[in-house]
Amino acid sequence: MSFEAREDVDPPAGQAREPEPVERPRPSPRLLKVRRLIERCYADPLSPGRMARYAGFTATELRRQFEVCFGTTPEAYLIACRMRAADHLRSQGRAEVDIAMLVGYSSYRRYLGDCQRHERARRAAAGVAAMRERLGG
Repeated sequence: MSFEAREDVDPPAGQAREPEPVERPRPSPRLLKVRRLIERCYADPLSPGRMARYAGFTATELRRQFEVCFGTTPEAYLIACRMRAADHLRSQGRAEVDIAMLVGYSSYRRYLGDCQRHERARRAAAGVAAMRERLGG
């Protein structure tokens, strides 16, 4: 009896099916413009409306197209950029309250919440990668 993996059979209990690779469309110059804005100005107050107006989109249109092309929303990408900058500042020994203000948060509480969500997501991604490694995938 052979136990080869088959595509048409559900995985054993407790194991997730491997996600299919997603073909993403090429981003338009306007979407790239928004992404560069976020990367350059993450410490500024960037609302969805401000980002959309910057590139000639409505907020809904920007959110939808950004997510299709980049796999995340502009707001989530902004938070990710802020968290990368916070990690860098933390490695330099900066105080958390200072980091919050330097990366664009006017509320320390909001910063802490985003840090906790970011850390949980990072650990979950690392756990998935570790699980795949253990399972030989």
